[in-house]
This record gives sequence, structure tokens and C-alpha cells, in this order.
Amino acid sequence: MTKKNVKKELEILKSDFSELMDLFDNSHENLSLISKRYSEIKVQVNERLNFLEKEYKANKLNEIELCFLLPAIREVSLHCTAKIDSKNIEQLSASIYDGEDYSSYWLTALDA
Repeated sequence: MTKKNVKKELEILKSDFSELMDLFDNSHENLSLISKRYSEIKVQVNERLNFLEKEYKANKLNEIELCFLLPAIREVSLHCTAKIDSKNIEQLSASIYDGEDYSSYWLTALDA
């Protein structure tokens, strides 16, 4: 992947989390949607992490993937601690906030 591709992937991830954060304005009405969408993103992030770790072990990652994409996806995965299908609004909120925050952090690091 090129730097541009990595940036695009992280921007999409950040945008997905941002859209979920916007739903917290009416969190009780949107709880089912928040939970469903968060679960989808969490599965997607974990699957991406598994793929990247396999590529890493096979020594197939280029420098930009190794230095930015893998650590970014790993941190997002580690900090999205709410369980899949969770209805706990506090845990969902914290996990979504962290996902957005770590995506943003790695985008900034990529641009530095």
C-alpha cells in the first residue's frame, strides 16, 4: 500500500467512528443502531488486524504499513473494548471515542 492508501483507510475508519459519535445526540433512540454499527466496525477492524499481523509474520508489509497502518489498526482494536452487540451506552461511547481518537492520532502522525 502507498501512503495515500493508508491515509484513505484511516480517514474512512475515523469517519465511521465520527458518524457513530454523532448518533449520541439521541443515544437512547439510536442505541440499537449504534450497537449494530459499532459491532460491524469492530469486526472489520479485528479482521483487518488479523490480516495485517499475518502479513507481518510473512514479512510482506512495506515500511508505511509496518510503521503506520499496523500500529494504528492494533491500537484501535485494543481500545475498542465494548463487546460486540453491547447495549451499554457508556462502554460504547468510550470505545467509539477511542476509535476515533486513535484513528485521528495516526492520521496526524502519518502527515508529520
